[in-house]
Amino acid sequence: MTMTQDGDKLSAKNDGTDLSGSVTGDTFELTGKLHASEAGYTSDLEISGKVADGALKGEATWDAYPMTFTAKRTE
Repeated sequence: MTMTQDGDKLSAKNDGTDLSGSVTGDTFELTGKLHASEAGYTSDLEISGKVADGALKGEATWDAYPMTFTAKRTE
């Protein structure tokens, strides 16, 4: 996923999926539609997280499926 910040606005792209959201301090939120080919349908993806210990950490929900994540920047 590639994330781009412009002021307090945040956008992300991943394999043809566009997400949009906002940044407040060290926290962020993203939302959009995500198609899961394994499930065979598209549903809302909601992501919230924060910058902690040099990584992004948070929670996401796709349809009724919750998940947690940790992501590190590629150099």
